Amino acid sequence: MRLLVFCLLVVTNFSDNGKASIDSVLPASANVLLEDTTRSIDNSCYRPCKLNVKPRKCEYKFRIQPTVNDDGKTIISINDMVPGPSINVCMNDIIVVEVENRIPDQDIALHWHGVEQKGTPFMDGVPMVTQCPIGFGSKYKYAFRASKPGTFFYHADSVQHQSDGIFGALIVNQPAPFEPHVDLYHYDRSEEHTLIIAADFPETLTGNLENLSEIKPVALNINGDTDIAKIFVMENFAYRLRLINAIAAECPVVYSIDAHHVTAIATDGNPVKPVTAEHILLYPAWMHRPRPAGRMRPADRILVARRQQK
Repeated sequence: MRLLVFCLLVVTNFSDNGKASIDSVLPASANVLLEDTTRSIDNSCYRPCKLNVKPRKCEYKFRIQPTVNDDGKTIISINDMVPGPSINVCMNDIIVVEVENRIPDQDIALHWHGVEQKGTPFMDGVPMVTQCPIGFGSKYKYAFRASKPGTFFYHADSVQHQSDGIFGALIVNQPAPFEPHVDLYHYDRSEEHTLIIAADFPETLTGNLENLSEIKPVALNINGDTDIAKIFVMENFAYRLRLINAIAAECPVVYSIDAHHVTAIATDGNPVKPVTAEHILLYPAWMHRPRPAGRMRPADRILVARRQQK
């Protein structure tokens, strides 16, 4: 009698303390796509998004530290910039951000507002929930996939840190044929036409032991400029503008353009039925707090501006 022996091979996928490698967040179909040969002058991932190309790995280094601005006030900057560097990528790109904390006696974390974090929930940036906070002198590397197109932004988990300057734009573009309202505008220049609205406070909030509810903002700024913010356009053309309310406090902003109507075509990264109006009411993003009933959950508006006909 012959003895037949069957061997069962069991393959187990082990995870490393819940951390995912860069390869694990790549799209499943990435290996069958073509290489992306689109040229980028500054070697960033800001480029025209094309069909049938391999997603890129977009790497950034954020050094977060106190900086003294021209007015002598201490702010918190990312790479000496407020707002921080813009992240402009294409859908399905892998975003990798190495964050270095150089704020003495302060822990930090970055939240990627609006990013779904499918498969990478530990990259959401909530300290003591999805990650340990980043201590002074330490580094932490975030890695996640840009799985959804839209206008998003990143900010510090702390209201004080965000108010002092830790925030920036995160734009996920997609090929024009997939844009539902591409026929409503002539130009989409997300690097030049993203407007981040923030508040200026009379003093630095980070490390401040006073009652922060008593400290009121004294001015608003757009892209860090409190005097005037300019965008360059040509007459009789429609432009896609991306608006982000990065104010950490509950402070809605009324946005309008003199002698123009605006058409809202998306909100919170989702396309909507176009609505034309004279102004847009833009609420700030909520900072991990329950949302009061009856209020909009706001983060961004994408709109088209056209000059009114005389």
